[in-house]
Amino acid sequence: MERGLINAYTPIDGVEIGCGVHGPTDGAPVLLVQAAIERARIWRWVAPTLTADQCRVHCFETPLFGETTPRDFARLTERLMTALGLESAHLVVRSGRVAAQLGPLAGERIKSLTLIETGAPAPELRNWALAPAAVGAIAGDIFEPAPPPETLRGERRTEAAERAEELSAFWATPAQIIRSTRLTSQSHWVRAALPEARLRALEGRALDDQPERVAELTASFIRNLN
Repeated sequence: MERGLINAYTPIDGVEIGCGVHGPTDGAPVLLVQAAIERARIWRWVAPTLTADQCRVHCFETPLFGETTPRDFARLTERLMTALGLESAHLVVRSGRVAAQLGPLAGERIKSLTLIETGAPAPELRNWALAPAAVGAIAGDIFEPAPPPETLRGERRTEAAERAEELSAFWATPAQIIRSTRLTSQSHWVRAALPEARLRALEGRALDDQPERVAELTASFIRNLN
């Protein structure tokens, strides 16, 4: 689906934003949102699985590639939801920071949140990271506690509080986190904000290394909510 992922254009403030809409018109609406420094092509192996599972998939290209902040990208996402006629949607997002910014703008329009994490491990996470059973090819559902406050220091503790407050707009939203076993530097505040989220662990870099499995987990999560 790579070449046909973007199949339409939607004007926002005089700029034509490349968008893609795929799947049955009566399918569960799903919005795929990459990080502000990524292209929509990262979803090329995810969208086909979701559409095959009767989802109506929406995605869009990143404007001003490399120059858009997470806050601006979240604002663009909210405006595109309106322009595309999405009163509500299941959100699948690659960036916790974009999700945190989008929460206050459109949290009530999000039917569920799937947050895909990747990145390098942070040393302060090791004491509360994945249980040994999770560090395998695929783990089952894991419910781990929010990180102990004493594991966070200085700026990280401040960031955790600020980001958790932003992401808390999703506290009542069904959520799952698909995490790389490499863990991520943003995990401390994501887990603090969404302590009850369903957690899935994938080896490698999750979406980059196992896009089909990410798609399967996302489709199953959304299917079980409908």
